[in-house]
Amino acid sequence: MLNVKPRINHAFDLITVRAFHYMTRRLRIHWVVWSSLVIFVAIGAIISSLSSSPTITSIVLVPNASVNVQTFRFFPDAIRLTMRFERAMGKTRPELGEYTYRGDWKKTGFLDFINPGVPIKLAVHGEGKEVIYEAMPAGSYGITIGRDLVPFVEDENPSLFRWPPDLTLRHHIPAGYSEFVITVKELGSQLKGEKATIIIEPPVTFKTVAPRYRYIWWFIFWPLYALLLSIYGLVLLWHSIRNSPNTALERDGSPHTDSRPAT
Repeated sequence: MLNVKPRINHAFDLITVRAFHYMTRRLRIHWVVWSSLVIFVAIGAIISSLSSSPTITSIVLVPNASVNVQTFRFFPDAIRLTMRFERAMGKTRPELGEYTYRGDWKKTGFLDFINPGVPIKLAVHGEGKEVIYEAMPAGSYGITIGRDLVPFVEDENPSLFRWPPDLTLRHHIPAGYSEFVITVKELGSQLKGEKATIIIEPPVTFKTVAPRYRYIWWFIFWPLYALLLSIYGLVLLWHSIRNSPNTALERDGSPHTDSRPAT
């Protein structure tokens, strides 16, 4: 009687080998995809981290005091300036102004503040031009008090601020490193001698994003992406070990051929 078991075992071995090579090819594709995603997320995370970091410097507020500051951009951007002042024991500091205005700015084109605060004007020189920025009333409160700066427009009234501000007057920051010189141009006596922090705001924050950085904003969540890629990588590693040749031999250690003599 013809023994067909060796042929069946041979066919089974052939199918097993083909399945092993097929799984190996699939794993290689997955590893290529995983590696590409890791590189993509890593580059995005680096760009996002640098693009969400503000440029911070300090200055003593006296007339004609100057400070040099250097900032970096991956893509062209526009300058956004803020000043921060010390806040002792949660006080509001009326001399820094209050963000309360009267009238309808949509009709007038100006914000008419009741208390605009002590005037501050900074001359910012860089990228081939000089622009005067003036401080708006205090608009943010935390451990410090913040005053945003906007391009100055002569209106002969310190309580009026053109709104929305003419952003075309701002400095435009090209890609790469840029250096600016910031000088105290005008200052109220109440703030003379005080140390303040000047911040060039980054193009990417959790709440705001510059036009050319919209797709970079999504990399704020890079730790989540890194976690998902770690899980993906561990699953691939488990499948790779499970389908490695040595593991396959261990699982298939017994011979398929029948060692008994045929009768």
